[in-house]
Amino acid sequence: MALMGKAPLVSILMPTYNYAKFIARSIESALGQDLGDLELIISDNASTDNTQAVVAPYLADPRVKYSRNAENIGMTPNYNRCYELMHPESRYVIILPADDWWDPSMLSRLVAIAEADPELTFVHCGGYKVDPQGQPLFEYMDLFAYQPPAGKHRALKELYRNNYIFAQTVLQRRSLFERHKPYPNLYRPGFNYAPDYMLWVDIMNRGAMGYYLPEKLAYFREHPQSHTIDKNIIPRLREEIRIFEVAAESCPSELEAERIANLRGRMLALAQRLLKADEEEEAKQLLRKAAKLDPHPSLGIRIASFIANLPLSHVTRSRLWELAENLAFRTRRSHA
Repeated sequence: MALMGKAPLVSILMPTYNYAKFIARSIESALGQDLGDLELIISDNASTDNTQAVVAPYLADPRVKYSRNAENIGMTPNYNRCYELMHPESRYVIILPADDWWDPSMLSRLVAIAEADPELTFVHCGGYKVDPQGQPLFEYMDLFAYQPPAGKHRALKELYRNNYIFAQTVLQRRSLFERHKPYPNLYRPGFNYAPDYMLWVDIMNRGAMGYYLPEKLAYFREHPQSHTIDKNIIPRLREEIRIFEVAAESCPSELEAERIANLRGRMLALAQRLLKADEEEEAKQLLRKAAKLDPHPSLGIRIASFIANLPLSHVTRSRLWELAENLAFRTRRSHA
């Protein structure tokens, strides 16, 4: 049911599940912004810890709206539930997961940029990845070899190569956002490990313009419950393959070769992980699919196929693949 009353400038979406030990800091981060014209929508996905009790004192602030699902509906549907609950006429929307937090000036700085240029669909910035205790580990953008330029951009080629957009910092202008995404929900249904990446590809393929503020204004906590930890790399790569398959429906013609190259690259990356996990047949099937995407298979695919078929243990073949991949990366860098 839509929330009525005066429309806030910004809707903050905070999906949560069993984050009682983290959520207070996240809520205080949202309510402590120096831009106060906001609402905070918390959708509790049937937490089994004391999340509800932790949230209760904050409900005295009329900007906070709390909803609890009767049963766990899954991560992406819970994000979409937040999106359904926000005020229908807020101008901007942004996500703040219940284990992360922002610098107090982040919203005001992003909003000022968006207000100055009505062509911008979204504004985003940098931040830090932090440990479970909240201590910074490294700058988020240091993870990515390909980054957008500072300022206004539509850096789609770089986005295909790696997801440089820090979801917790993305302020979306709803009027343009709704125009560019091809579905009514926040995230495309069926994506549970990389729904944000699918969203950025969807809207930028369709013309969304962004703005990158190269300042570190957000904190992304990594801990055993995080959705980005290494144990999720195989399902995430499966979804990234689907992203580049789905992207065929909206990919600009001048980037079709780039789309295919990145689809092939994800297939190779997943095949390597599967080989390491002793999933030999699926790894070989992926290599065959990758080869079919190119009438003249690259040297990398030929080497990968050769290694996958060697009469060696999966551990040894995986190590050989890693060595070949590292050598290829150093060669590319030396010729860049």
